[in-house]
Amino acid sequence: MKAAGLNSLIEVPLGTQASGHIGFLTMMCRDENAYNDNDLSLVAQVAAQVTPAIQNAMSHEQALELAESREKQSLAEAKSIELQRVNEAKSSFLEMVSHELRTPLTSISAYTDLLERNRTGNLSEKTSPATRRSSSQLDSPQPPDLRSTRHFENRKLGIHSHQS
Repeated sequence: MKAAGLNSLIEVPLGTQASGHIGFLTMMCRDENAYNDNDLSLVAQVAAQVTPAIQNAMSHEQALELAESREKQSLAEAKSIELQRVNEAKSSFLEMVSHELRTPLTSISAYTDLLERNRTGNLSEKTSPATRRSSSQLDSPQPPDLRSTRHFENRKLGIHSHQS
């Protein structure tokens, strides 16, 4: 303080001992013994007057921060619920597609098995090898079980249009 050329100081705490001090109201002067007891009393009264306003402003700021935090949390919960709904719709769709793909393939596979057990004369000699080939192709690479979506979730899927 002396290095700054200040020789007199009054410092009064803002806030109360019960609620804690939130700062200090300070007056400084270059003159020595510039302040008396009346000045100290006046600064204490000013501090007592401005303390509630400062505390209210701080409380208001905290309330705004809390409201903003709650709004962010509410938005995050809404997004989570929407993601859950979309994930359930995706699972339902993939389950339906898997079923729709497997149903005709099962029938085709059963029919080719029947044809494989060919009685003499049911199939011509030309169609029998083709039937065996079709049957083995249906049996070996089964369509993916779309209900297990891990392989889809790890890839980017796109829709491509073909122009005629």
